[in-house]
Amino acid sequence: MALLYSANSAPWGRQVDPESAYAMNGLAWAAGYPMMKNDHPGTTTILLVGIIIKLWTFLAGRSDVIEFGLKNYDAIIYAARAAEAVILAGVLLVSGVIVRNATRSWLAAMLFQVAPFVSSEVLHFEITRQHQGFSRRAEMLQPGQRSDGRSAAIGNVHHLPV
Repeated sequence: MALLYSANSAPWGRQVDPESAYAMNGLAWAAGYPMMKNDHPGTTTILLVGIIIKLWTFLAGRSDVIEFGLKNYDAIIYAARAAEAVILAGVLLVSGVIVRNATRSWLAAMLFQVAPFVSSEVLHFEITRQHQGFSRRAEMLQPGQRSDGRSAAIGNVHHLPV
């Protein structure tokens, strides 16, 4: 479910990923311009976008890569997201099979496959345990600070208002 959602949302759930810059650089690479810097962490995404553009242009029977890329810019970004999700799902599947065969444990394989989704980089929303269960996001308090902003005396027990 998370992989399906990720194909329709910005990577990592945030709008800070430079996917537009990657798409433009991928378009330039697909048009035949050389890569100026190929040791950047986004180089694989740039190459993936370039390959998607080249393949899509070929299948559509178009000769002008730049015009085709600019007309279908948003669709290319969505296609790149979907391709990344499919590639990552395949990697997780294969790695889970490898861990299962090495450890002979379904539990170890499932934990290995779930681990990337429970890292702090993936979980963006703070969920705090309140006495009603997991619920709305609460303000994070500094040690010794009350919810109204005043300093709390050491030793006082303070509960967040519900």
